[in-house]
Amino acid sequence: MDSLKRFFQQEQADVICMQELDKQDLALFAEVTGLPYSFTPMCKNEATGDVMGIGIFAKGIIQYRAHFIGGFTGDSLPIVAPGSREDEYNSTIWQVLIATITFDNDLYTIATTHFPATDGGLITDYQREVFSRLETVLSTYDELLLCGDFNAPRGREIYSKLSETYTDNIPETYITSLDQNLHRAGYLSLVVDGLFSTHHYQVDNVELKGGISDHLAIVSRVKKV
Repeated sequence: MDSLKRFFQQEQADVICMQELDKQDLALFAEVTGLPYSFTPMCKNEATGDVMGIGIFAKGIIQYRAHFIGGFTGDSLPIVAPGSREDEYNSTIWQVLIATITFDNDLYTIATTHFPATDGGLITDYQREVFSRLETVLSTYDELLLCGDFNAPRGREIYSKLSETYTDNIPETYITSLDQNLHRAGYLSLVVDGLFSTHHYQVDNVELKGGISDHLAIVSRVKKV
């Protein structure tokens, strides 16, 4: 948590997108960053009772909407208990959160998502189903900045399909988006986190920074064109 706080204070970002975000930490992050937020829950931890989801911190959020793309469809928030991948898939509300933000008199459409994980980064039919629903949602937006933990490595099916539709802004020099010192699997040569954009945006100064979480943080400058 101290590393995150230092990172936010150093970067002074205008927009922050987060995955695996605990609801109990929203007020703290809002205070540290000075940014209002939108948040959508995805599941509840059985052991701690913590609600986890995805969020966007930014000034000038005009509206936001969470779109369902797979998983639990019951009335109450699902509880995730340790088990198989199938248990995890069915006890999570997989979503994409999309916010419209006004900045310097321009409108930005920014989306963040968190995909179901697979063993060894190998694609599953379930992940394909979630991606198909994501494609349907994203097709309704003419312009978009899309980021998130896709749990789908660059060079393979899902990441390649995203790259066909949007610009992949992660420099080719990066061969992993996982922090080898903090990720439970150690070093894996897999870029599974993405920053994609339509032609409406100029994205540059992209860096991946470690020492913050089990995945590297993606930092960039974005301008409407």
